[in-house]
Amino acid sequence: MARGLIFNFTSRSVLLTLVVGLSGALVQTAAADRLLLLTIDGVPGAPGLDAKGNLALATRFAASLKKAQAPALIFAVGSRLRSNDGALRKFTDIGIEVGSLGQAARDLGLTELDAWLGDFESGRSSLTDVLATLKAKQRTVRYFRFPGLSEGIVPEHQIAAKNAMAAAGGRHVDATVDLIDGGLDAAFRAQLGKSKREQDKRVLAELSQDWLAAMRALIGRSEKVGDRVAGEDSPQVLRLTFDTITADNLDALLGWLIRQGYRLAPATEVLGHPIFSRPHSYTGRRGVSLYWRVRISDDLRRAEKEVNDLLFKAGESWSRGDLDGFMAAFTEDARIVSGRQLVEGRQTIRAKYRERYPTAGSMGRLAIELSRFDIHTTDRETLYGLIEPIPPRFATATAKWTLIPKRGMGRTGYASLALQKTNAGWRILEDHSSTGSFIRTAKGSKKGN
Repeated sequence: MARGLIFNFTSRSVLLTLVVGLSGALVQTAAADRLLLLTIDGVPGAPGLDAKGNLALATRFAASLKKAQAPALIFAVGSRLRSNDGALRKFTDIGIEVGSLGQAARDLGLTELDAWLGDFESGRSSLTDVLATLKAKQRTVRYFRFPGLSEGIVPEHQIAAKNAMAAAGGRHVDATVDLIDGGLDAAFRAQLGKSKREQDKRVLAELSQDWLAAMRALIGRSEKVGDRVAGEDSPQVLRLTFDTITADNLDALLGWLIRQGYRLAPATEVLGHPIFSRPHSYTGRRGVSLYWRVRISDDLRRAEKEVNDLLFKAGESWSRGDLDGFMAAFTEDARIVSGRQLVEGRQTIRAKYRERYPTAGSMGRLAIELSRFDIHTTDRETLYGLIEPIPPRFATATAKWTLIPKRGMGRTGYASLALQKTNAGWRILEDHSSTGSFIRTAKGSKKGN
């Protein structure tokens, strides 16, 4: 047995994920009450650019940040540092702190754990060495991020990776807003790569407007989900990409955020909110932003409790002699496999049980104890490439059962269950039960309740 794009914004502040050691912000409103941390991934090597192009791009990013006096945090890829140290200097010279994405920015879900940990350490070491070469004020690496926000598909690997970050004296930085639609930047660069005569200014303007509309929409969506899991005025960590379209529109984005009442704050202030220390257990094949991770983790904990309650009530119903109450734990098309028997359909299963236990008094006492529960999560790609987990609909569980008849020896064993979330709640879809082994119980014993 049993284991679209219209948003209302209020006067609030957002945390942008670019860690910068600057104070204040350009024309920020004193009434702002929602924090935002600005972060930028992929520094200092952008897609399709050589060292000269990356230097020019970094110059533009740094100018926008300096103009807005925006605290920010950037995340570097170790393998791109040596050939682009001039680009990195543009950020360190204005006091922006640099975090690490690893040496080759490997996806934990697609990499063996030992290889990922080796890449993590190489990236940290490379960044430390380059910072020393640049004589940057920053001496150590305090912030790390999973490339692509992918924390892997194995919970034990997720834990090991975060432990490695802590052992290195740093912390993992989640993102709550993540624009990963690289198609906009590719199309933008394609237009800029044309000669002045061939460039279509209208297309460039439309792409910029699409990018800004995406950011506004995604920030609004993250506010709604964040307020559900973290409370009103949930802080935001914005993950941007070191690319051409972001550089071209960063001034406009920062201006819009400030006009909306967001307060661009440093990493230490934003990450001090309890939500960033709240444990979550979500793992999946693609990276997901923090608030979705927390929300789905809450769903998983709730699902486990519901399944545990389902099995407990099924055992109680059986022990009362209520066969219909016991069968309510199964779906209409449930299947049971026990020994050499396969029984399909809830009514057929009920008939088999009634044949074996003809009266309520013959059913005895049944206890079902959940020993393992695994949820099966999946995700979907929504507008602008946003990855959202889908609420869980299927799960597997292992449960220990103990049946104590009124006369004779009891029996105990294990069952492997497949469960489905229905409109009525979680129900057993398949039950693969062992025949169990005999147990002795003292006369009148309560064992099995």
